[in-house]
Amino acid sequence: MSRELNTSTNTTTSADANTASFGPYAVLGRLGGGMQGETFLAAAPHGPRVVVKVAHTGYSKDRRAMDDEVCAFRTVGRVFAPAVLDYRPDGERPYFVMEYLDGETVDELLAGGPLDETETRRLATRLAGLLYALHQAGVAHGDFRGQNLIVARGGLYAVDFGCARLRADSAREFRRRRQADLLWLGVLIARAGTGCSPFGDDWGKAIEDYHDGKLNLGSMSGAPRTVARALLSNRAGRRPAAQAVHTALLRV
Repeated sequence: MSRELNTSTNTTTSADANTASFGPYAVLGRLGGGMQGETFLAAAPHGPRVVVKVAHTGYSKDRRAMDDEVCAFRTVGRVFAPAVLDYRPDGERPYFVMEYLDGETVDELLAGGPLDETETRRLATRLAGLLYALHQAGVAHGDFRGQNLIVARGGLYAVDFGCARLRADSAREFRRRRQADLLWLGVLIARAGTGCSPFGDDWGKAIEDYHDGKLNLGSMSGAPRTVARALLSNRAGRRPAAQAVHTALLRV
């Protein structure tokens, strides 16, 4: 199975789902969970809603993972990701606090079916621009899926940097996850234009089709089809960089 195309999410439930608060942040509800921790909607002391991400344990491995994620958020900056408002790494369960973005995920945006050609190109351009900004900042997201991308305040933002790698920490891991980002960019562009995954919904067949270079781009045309096909190459080294994709999509 290709690690690049592994879409599974290891969700978790916890007795702490009913926790009343984390420090001064009063929990309003649980948003979700995964391998890197749990996220909660909460109220800050003076009222605004925030998102709190909490590590599963206070063990050194979880603390290091949270340190890395907070560093990725801060490296990217609040133009392209929620601002980190607070970080409490020393408790029984370390947590950090982000601003709450009131918007919809790209997955939610695409849930209604394919976009028209103009909207597909517009969304593809925004996605490529965001990914270029992340890579330019030296951050490979590692999980550039629609559920981790939020349209809010007239902008597009990346969240959940639990799988991210910084170029400054490991150039090799940065390159590997950068290539995975580009593949996911291609999947999102294809979904925008066709309403479905370019490799289908059957997981076993999707992996086989990916390795065989078979993909379905439906009736997509023009630059979105061209860049999607290039990004979905099963040879990672042939995928165009996000900057090149963004430039191609901007051409008339």
